[in-house]
Amino acid sequence: MEFDQSIHNSQIVAGMIYDTDPQINQMLFGDRITGISLITKLMEQSGTFYAAPYLRVIKNESGIVGIISFYSIKQKAKLHLATGKAYYRLFGGKLFLKKLPILLKLNHLFGGVFDKSGSYVVYLFVQESERRQGFASQAINELSKIIPKIYLHVASDNIAGIRFYENNGFINLGEHHIKIKKQDIKAYLMCRSN
Repeated sequence: MEFDQSIHNSQIVAGMIYDTDPQINQMLFGDRITGISLITKLMEQSGTFYAAPYLRVIKNESGIVGIISFYSIKQKAKLHLATGKAYYRLFGGKLFLKKLPILLKLNHLFGGVFDKSGSYVVYLFVQESERRQGFASQAINELSKIIPKIYLHVASDNIAGIRFYENNGFINLGEHHIKIKKQDIKAYLMCRSN
């Protein structure tokens, strides 16, 4: 179901986005409380992967249990430009310029060679209490019904995440590496083809 800020709790969804990769989100947005506030503002910016139709919620009978955000590779340039403009509006000129080196490095980290017929998963997150119940697998399987090739990046130290993706038919296409503020950050580009 597409994220709809008029019926879904933006704070909960923003927290899930932040928790997808706290290390990177902390570098970009600051601490979790500040990050959630900033991400909530980004979720109000249409045309970014923080908003519908790219951002979707995963629900069960008790409410939102996870999120997935994805886009068609064909839309990548347009979507990244819109998201970059949203960052500029969010941070303002001075802070945006200060964050720009981080954004450029993250763009490199999450780069790769992609088949134009595929899609890219920006975020996939299920609350810890709801894991191992098939929600993430179901989201991936639903996406694969409409798009034959799915790409995503996963942190190289996220052993459980790597195992999950491998168990769901993803293969590792290689490691990307960057250094931000003396921190080594590594991620694997993974792909699933039907």
